[in-house]
Amino acid sequence: MVVFIYENTRGHEHAQKHLEGYHHILQTDGYQAYEKLEGITHVGCWAHCRRKYKEALDSAPAGVDLKQTASYRLFHKINKLFQIEKENADRSYEEIRQIRQVQSKPLVDDFFEDVRECAKVAVDKTKLSEALKYSINQEEKLRVYLEDGRIEISNNRAENAIRPFCVGRRYVLNLFMCLRM
Repeated sequence: MVVFIYENTRGHEHAQKHLEGYHHILQTDGYQAYEKLEGITHVGCWAHCRRKYKEALDSAPAGVDLKQTASYRLFHKINKLFQIEKENADRSYEEIRQIRQVQSKPLVDDFFEDVRECAKVAVDKTKLSEALKYSINQEEKLRVYLEDGRIEISNNRAENAIRPFCVGRRYVLNLFMCLRM
């Protein structure tokens, strides 16, 4: 079931109002408004994390051998996590949890060790430094999926489910603005 509730802003008061009494799992993109929600297991989204490294790769200066960059290395480490999920999607939740502990957890540990090392030398105000900061700030939440086979590695499925509403909303708002002119 998908529920889409539109508000004019992304303020934390809306999340608090709509999720009052909810004390389960909430997987988000790391937006700060959700931090104020108490009694919830906050889960990070590896797709949002991976996207940050893709943006860093895309912003690399011309002539740079991308395969030699930290952005490339970290992006592909995350891809390995997604590959493990894809290969085991038909397993039971308990099997998925066990596979994650054996296969994914060492990769996640290695990823964050690499992130911390890169952060020591990264140039500020670059797409790479943004990706590294995001990873460090979200580390605890990004690790949660390792402990529960019911939790997905990303919130892509939820975002894809609401995309028609968002696209439709923009269309209606644009149409309304054109009609007012």
